[in-house]
Amino acid sequence: MQIETVAGRSSADFTVQLAPDSLLAQLQDRLSTQKRFTVVEASQAGLRLNARPNLATWGGRIELRFVPMGSTSTLVQGRWTPALPTTVGIWGQGARDLRALEALAQP
Repeated sequence: MQIETVAGRSSADFTVQLAPDSLLAQLQDRLSTQKRFTVVEASQAGLRLNARPNLATWGGRIELRFVPMGSTSTLVQGRWTPALPTTVGIWGQGARDLRALEALAQP
């Protein structure tokens, strides 16, 4: 997965070998046990999450969009933005969160 971070905003695309509805169910199940992330909104089109603050950042807002790629795989477009809009330096937190979500999304 290639992650691009510009001015405190991170983005990455990755593919998961699950259909969007299966991916949504799996992520909701796995995220329910995570302390770092809170699901704000969930639909077949994707997820909106909040990431809790830590020593590196004031937290973040994450959007995962699901793009079906055939019947058995999904392209996930992830975007991480800081909770505090004026934040420029995030010390790599957006990339770490997107990598963690990619790991949770894998079957």
